[in-house]
Amino acid sequence: MSTSLDSFSGSAGCSRKPAKHKVPLASPGEWDRLFRLVIAFAIAQFGLHGIHAFVSKDPRVLLPHAVAWIHDLFLLAILVMVSLIVGRIIARRTLLCRWWHAVAIAITFAVGILLSIYPNMLTEFLAFPINIFGADGSTTWFFLVEYLGWRALWPIAVSGALGAYAALTSRRPPSSRKLAIAALPISLLALFTLLKLSPQPIVYSMQRLAQAWIAREERAVPTLARPMKATTEAAVVASKPSPLEAAEAFHYDHVIILVFEGVKSVQFEAEFIGAKREYYERVKDRSVYFNNYYTTNLDSYTSLIAMLTSVLVPYRAYASPDGYERVNEAPNMVAALRRHGFRTLFVSTCDHHPFVPVRRHWHRVTTRKDFPEQRGWVSVGSSRMEAALEDRAAIPTIVEFVESHKRTLVMHEMIFGHSPAWISKTGKRQITYYDAYLRGLLDALEAAGRAERALVVLVSDHGDRSGPADVENYRVPLFVSGASIEPGTNCTFLSHLDFQQIIGHHLSRLESPEGSDALLTVGSTESWVYGKITGGGDYQFIDNVSGVVLSCQGLREPMNLYRQFRAYLNSF
Repeated sequence: MSTSLDSFSGSAGCSRKPAKHKVPLASPGEWDRLFRLVIAFAIAQFGLHGIHAFVSKDPRVLLPHAVAWIHDLFLLAILVMVSLIVGRIIARRTLLCRWWHAVAIAITFAVGILLSIYPNMLTEFLAFPINIFGADGSTTWFFLVEYLGWRALWPIAVSGALGAYAALTSRRPPSSRKLAIAALPISLLALFTLLKLSPQPIVYSMQRLAQAWIAREERAVPTLARPMKATTEAAVVASKPSPLEAAEAFHYDHVIILVFEGVKSVQFEAEFIGAKREYYERVKDRSVYFNNYYTTNLDSYTSLIAMLTSVLVPYRAYASPDGYERVNEAPNMVAALRRHGFRTLFVSTCDHHPFVPVRRHWHRVTTRKDFPEQRGWVSVGSSRMEAALEDRAAIPTIVEFVESHKRTLVMHEMIFGHSPAWISKTGKRQITYYDAYLRGLLDALEAAGRAERALVVLVSDHGDRSGPADVENYRVPLFVSGASIEPGTNCTFLSHLDFQQIIGHHLSRLESPEGSDALLTVGSTESWVYGKITGGGDYQFIDNVSGVVLSCQGLREPMNLYRQFRAYLNSF
């Protein structure tokens, strides 16, 4: 490493041809440009990680940001190494060598730009890590347009401008000796930190691919393919009428459904019921808990659709929502209660909420802009989909709506817990916050004289989305409270597909659902995992990409599940 950058560039880059050929030489400055680019992006990433670690005001993310930055540098260093090695191999082919210079610089520039996107979302990635290599075109478009939002892409402009300046300036980079001295400890530190899963999305995804390759198993089933023309005509036509259509006398005038974000039954039972939260103690003598209740999907949108329409969407929710949009027109709870004179309200405190289930059937859909009093409430704004006001800000709007109409149906899709930033900003754990929300809502309903005529339903949309092969991530809490409810525990094997019938039973005189023998399930957008859970506790989950059985108990014939799910997929 005692040679200068010029001599190293000359040996790794395009060598001089004999003078008689009079072929223009490739300038060492072309490799200088590559080094300047890498240094510029290293500085840009350092700044972005520092800014977002500071803005988060959460000391727990400092180390992940630091490790992620080291892995950024490691990736950039690998790019430089590969570029120089290839350049050295083709050094005597001048035109090919020049072409490779341009390609290496373009690839490095593109990678640097891509790296600038994720520091803003590192907190969410730590909570919900995903393998980015499992994304497709639709998922990527959703991520950029709906989740991240164009306004959150400002780091691209900053990093791109810095990279462009580095590429165009003639300033000489440090010598190869200095760069090697700086790269050695960073590389050693990066290798040491790779013993654990990385907080850097690209490195994390490469680690997961490596783990899958090392633990590779034989494919148990073929890969499922979506029908060429995605449609839900068959599902809409085949859907049964909402059981609430048959409701006659109503025990309550108001139905308030509160959807907890990503809470599993084990968490609810330990931290809400087991901890004897204040709200639980106030309503336990008029509440029933369903301890064998399951979600159908690990994404919020498709879970809400299942609750309101009793239809399982067999796709990954945000991979291509247009493919199942028509299912929102299936017979549903909202439309049925509207026909019985209920005014309907869907509540979200998000800035941007494009995925409202059965949107056309709600009388009113509220988002953050609809809440007049916003001072004093905590807000989070890391990305377009995450930007929101805390859930408690919606209580006055909900109570006002209930007071304004004789009969009402309200569904509030909670945002607290969707991002770890809520916990760091409020200093409260998820269930602790929900208890405060519930106490505030109950106090307001009692003050308005509506508590005795209100059926309050607590339900979770899904469990941990990052664990689609864990059966416990599909078992979610359902807790129903009302003045005429006999307290107890319901152990029947039920799911979101029975939600309408359950509400109809407590709201009117409908029969309680008997449950089913088995339930088909679908994992989250990041991983198309489909599965089956039985009332006896058996289960099986299959990864569609690899065709491998990820986990199972009792069910030993994966082809049976494959055929059953394929038949439903085709009919849908």
